[in-house]
Amino acid sequence: MSEQLQQWSDLNKGAMASFQQFADINRNLFMSLAQQQMSLVGIYVESGTKYMEAVSKAKDFQDVLSAQSRTFEEFNRKVLENFRSTMEMMVGVKGQLVSLAEKSTKEVVELNPAIKLVK
Repeated sequence: MSEQLQQWSDLNKGAMASFQQFADINRNLFMSLAQQQMSLVGIYVESGTKYMEAVSKAKDFQDVLSAQSRTFEEFNRKVLENFRSTMEMMVGVKGQLVSLAEKSTKEVVELNPAIKLVK
């Protein structure tokens, strides 16, 4: 009976540690995504400002088209870099979650001999 209570206690401790790790991963993800979103807002504002400055200095329609092309090209490059960075971050989080799930599953299997037989 005492051994079962100890196993139950160990299982609960492991579950709480896993929940805490999961919460930490989610919190870090949320903070990183918020930073990426703020960066994206900054890109939009910067591109709009640069475009308006270029248009206000333009002498003819060709200058406007040239400014629009440059601004759009720079905007696309920055948005694409933001997207790549976000995707790399998401892949990293996926790896952390897979690792956490594997670790949690291993702990449960170690605590419950009946699960070992199912494998």
